[in-house]
Amino acid sequence: MIKGILLLDEKGHIIFDQKEFWDDRLKFFNYDVLVVGHTHQVFAEKLGDTLVINPGSTKFNHTCAILSLPEMTCRIMPLSGKRPLMAWNWGMFRANEQEI
Repeated sequence: MIKGILLLDEKGHIIFDQKEFWDDRLKFFNYDVLVVGHTHQVFAEKLGDTLVINPGSTKFNHTCAILSLPEMTCRIMPLSGKRPLMAWNWGMFRANEQEI
């Protein structure tokens, strides 16, 4: 069972195997942009031919995202003067890794 697009390790770095998995999974996805959430992982990454954006959470990650069109660029913005947490509560997903 897939519970979300998990691309980042606990330090907020891209996990190559996960990126490769999602590149393959979305290669025939017929949309330019996909905005996801729930995992509290902050990223804007091209997966397949789709820009996938997870803006994070204003409360937990202290982030939001700004998508510029038609340029198709995304900026992750820190909020409230706090340091963004790119992969908030990562351990919760590690415990359920077999389900991902």
